[in-house]
Amino acid sequence: MARKRILEDESIDHTHIDRSTWPQVLVENLTEKDQETFWKRKKAVDLYFDGVSSLKEIEEVTGVKKQQLEKLVKKCIEFDPMGFIYGYRALIPYLRTKNYTRIAEYNGFDENGEELKFVGAFTALLDKNPEIEEMVKTYFFNKMKREINEPVIKVKYLYRKFISLCKSLGQDPIKGDYPFNTEDQGRRSFYRFVKKIEKEFASDAIGRYGNEAKTQYHNTGIGDQSNIIIRPFQRVEFDAHKIDAIFVVEFETPEGDKFTEVLHRIWLLAVVDVATRNILSYDLCFDREISAQHVLRCIRKAIVPWTPMTFTIPGLKYPDYGGFPSEVIPETRYAVWDEIAFDNARANLANKVKEKLKRTIGCVVNTGPVGTPQRRPIIEILFHILEENYFHRFPNTTGNNPKDPRRKNPEKEAKQYVITVEELKQVVEVAIFARNGTEQHGTNQLTPLDVMKQRILTRKMEPRILEDEYRDEINLLSFTVEVNVRGNFKKGNRPFIHYMGVDYRSEILSNSWHLVGKKLKIVINTEDLRFFKVFSPNGAEMGLVKAKGKWGLRKHSLQIRKQINKLLRKKLIRLAHEDDPIEILFEYLRTKSKNNRAARNQYVSLDQELSTNNFEEVITHEENLGHKEEESNQEPEIESEKHSDKKMVYYNKRKKIEHRTRITFNGLG
Repeated sequence: MARKRILEDESIDHTHIDRSTWPQVLVENLTEKDQETFWKRKKAVDLYFDGVSSLKEIEEVTGVKKQQLEKLVKKCIEFDPMGFIYGYRALIPYLRTKNYTRIAEYNGFDENGEELKFVGAFTALLDKNPEIEEMVKTYFFNKMKREINEPVIKVKYLYRKFISLCKSLGQDPIKGDYPFNTEDQGRRSFYRFVKKIEKEFASDAIGRYGNEAKTQYHNTGIGDQSNIIIRPFQRVEFDAHKIDAIFVVEFETPEGDKFTEVLHRIWLLAVVDVATRNILSYDLCFDREISAQHVLRCIRKAIVPWTPMTFTIPGLKYPDYGGFPSEVIPETRYAVWDEIAFDNARANLANKVKEKLKRTIGCVVNTGPVGTPQRRPIIEILFHILEENYFHRFPNTTGNNPKDPRRKNPEKEAKQYVITVEELKQVVEVAIFARNGTEQHGTNQLTPLDVMKQRILTRKMEPRILEDEYRDEINLLSFTVEVNVRGNFKKGNRPFIHYMGVDYRSEILSNSWHLVGKKLKIVINTEDLRFFKVFSPNGAEMGLVKAKGKWGLRKHSLQIRKQINKLLRKKLIRLAHEDDPIEILFEYLRTKSKNNRAARNQYVSLDQELSTNNFEEVITHEENLGHKEEESNQEPEIESEKHSDKKMVYYNKRKKIEHRTRITFNGLG
C-alpha cells in the first residue's frame, strides 16, 4: 500500500486529517470482543498517520493487515450523510459507511433452483429504474403541478402506485420479477424506503404533519441557544393566553329582574422579566380577540408603578410575601427593557405597537414566529403554573382539553356559583402578587424578587429608566395622524377637524381661517378621544381641541368609538345630538347580551374600561383653552365655574404651579 497516495492526494482536505477534530467513540457501549477490535484498528490508524512506523510494523503490532488498513484510513476521512467526517466512528465493527449494492440477480432462485436472499434487491430496482424514486418523491411531497391529488397521500395508496409503475416498467409478475417474487411483494422494503426519504428530506416532509409541526420544525432547535440573560430588564417576554375557565356576568332588566349569562373565555396578558422571572405586569382582556390597544396597555402597566387593588371577596387579601418589582424595589419604577420578545401575532405586530416600543421605550422588538412558544419559555411556564395552581382548580374550569376529567359542565358551574369577572380579577391579582415572592427552580430556589434585589442593589445591574417626558401615560398610548382642516367662511362655518365621525373644535382653531383646507398633525391618545393635541404645519403646538357635544364629556377609547361608529353604519343604533353615545352603547349591549355571548364580552369590556377611569380626568387648563399663564410662586385660590361638573384646581408639581381643570362625570347606565 502506498502511504503517500492517500496523504498527498490533492482532492483530500488535509484539515480533515487532524484527528483532534474527529468525532469520538464511547467504547464502553461495545461488546468486549468489539472493543478489542476497535482498539486495534484505532492504534493502527494512529500509527499510520503518525508516519513513524512502517506498514509491516503496524501489522505486527496491531494485527491489522495492509489492505484492511488502507480501507480503514479511507473510511475515516469520508463524510456521513449529514456532512460530518466519520473519523474514529468508521472503526466501529460492522458499521456501514456506504449503502449496500446488490450484484447478484434477484429473480428469486439461482441456477440450481435454490431460493435467493433479497438483500439489496429494492435498491437495485431503484438504480435500474430511477423513475420509481422520482414518482415516490413527487407524490409523497405533493409536488404535482398539474395533477389534482390528495394533499397528504397515505403510504398504502402510494404503495399501490409503486406496484402499478413497476408493472409498466416491465417487472413481470408472471415471470417472478422483483418485487412480485417476494412474499409481501416488496411492501416492507417500500415502507422503509419512504421512511428513509422522509428523514433525508425532512424540510419537505414535515408539512405532511400540519402547519403547527412545520412551524415548530423551522423555528426551534436551530441557531445559537447559549445566550444567557442575567441582567434584569435585559429582555422581557410578552404573550397572551386564554384562561381555561368560564365566567359569567350579571345583568338587570328594566323591570328590575336579574339574570346571569356566561362569557367567552377571557384573555390573560403578561410581561415577564427573563433574567429574574419577575412578572412585571398583567392585564385581562374581555374581548373576543386582543388588539394593539390591549398590548400597549399591558406594556404600560409594566412600566408605571403598581397600585394595590381593593378586594370584595371575603377573606381574600395580599399575602405577606411577594409583590411587584416597582413596589418592592424603588429603583425599578419606570424601568424599561432592552429587548421584548413576543408572538408574531397581528395585534403585537401592529405598526403603532412596534413604533411605540422602539421610539418611546427604545427597545429591540423580537417578533418570534407564530405558534412557537419555545421561543418564549418563561412566560409559557407562567401560564401553565397559573392554570394548574388556580384556574384548573375552579369548578368552572374547561380543563386542558374537552376530555380533561376536571371539565364538568363549566358553563353550568359558572352560573350555579355565579363566578364573575370581578372575582377573577381579584384572584389573578393575588396569584401573580404571590408568584413573585415564591421560590422557584429557575432562580436557584430564590424568589424572583430576591434575585432582582441582589442583581440591582448588590451587583449594581441597574436598568434603564424612562425619561420624564415619556412617563405620561398619554405618550405610550398615543399616535400621530394627519387630518384636513374643514370650514366654510361664506357659510360662517368656523374651522374644525373631523375625526372618527366626530367634530373637534377649539378657540384657537376656530379663528385660524388660514388653515382651512390644509393638513395638520394631531396626537391621539387611544384611551381618551375627548381631546387631542393639534400641531400646525410648521410643527408648532396649537393646544387641545375638544370633541363636539356629549362625545367631549365622557372619557372613551378609540376602540369604543370604533364600536359605536360600526353600529351607526349598520343602523343598529341611532344617536341624537343630546344623547350620550356611551350610554346608548351600554343599553344596546345590555339588550343584546341576553341572547348573544359576544355582546356580553363587549359589555364587560366596556364596563371594565370605563370603571377603571372613574370618570375623572385631569386636563391642563393651558392646553384646553390654548392660553399661556404666568408662573406664580404662590398657590391661587380655587375659582368658581359655570358648570356643576367642572371646577378649577391648582396643585404643585416639581416646584412649578400649573393651572388645571378637573372634569368629573357622574352616573353610568
